[in-house]
Amino acid sequence: MATIAGARQAAAALHYPPIDAFVAAGEADLQLAGGDVAAAERWGAAAGLSPTDSPTFMREGEYLTYARLLLAQGRAADAQTLLTRLEDYARDAGLVRTQIIVAILQARALATLGQREAARARLGDALRLAAPAGYRRVVLDEGPAILALLPSARAVAPVFVDGLLASRAPTDGPAPAAGQQSLIEPLSERELEVLRLVAAGLSNGEIAAKLFVSVGTVKTHVHNIFGKLGVVGRPQAMARARELGLA
Repeated sequence: MATIAGARQAAAALHYPPIDAFVAAGEADLQLAGGDVAAAERWGAAAGLSPTDSPTFMREGEYLTYARLLLAQGRAADAQTLLTRLEDYARDAGLVRTQIIVAILQARALATLGQREAARARLGDALRLAAPAGYRRVVLDEGPAILALLPSARAVAPVFVDGLLASRAPTDGPAPAAGQQSLIEPLSERELEVLRLVAAGLSNGEIAAKLFVSVGTVKTHVHNIFGKLGVVGRPQAMARARELGLA
């Protein structure tokens, strides 16, 4: 953030708005990485961007940041709309690094939407572009979320993926449990806790009372669990959980 402050000061001396906008997007990216979604949302409101915009070279960085913001807000469908436009732009311009970033973000969006196979395929596309040229940093910079997805697409580039996973920083948190390696998006600790209570036969109301949360919160967790497991209903969820050794 100190470096960004210096960049902002230097940009101001140029009196060139596109550079000011580029620096502001970089700051918003750092805010998202630090979990300050509210600050990034203020940037997004001021930037005046829309998922249906047509990206340009001068504003590429802004739109990539905006796509990450949409994902952080849970607006995966809007993110997909924007990322499709970014994909066309990057492919037409021959921008390999941007194509990799877009494919990674599309994998995250698809996983959020519960489209597990499509997410795995899109992540595989990113790895096919990244591995031959050794684009390690561009993958790692997408943070813990993408590291959690990597095992699902390991077969595309095993050596490259293993190297990326070995680079996991301690602050990135623990690797997904063995039973979760086949999931495109691992369950959180809270979701695992809810899943085990579901497998034990507890109702949503009973789970809510046990965890001291609202029934609505439990329903949200259960919905997310079903999506990540790729199942419909509790019987399928319990069977899938047992298959993975999660319950």
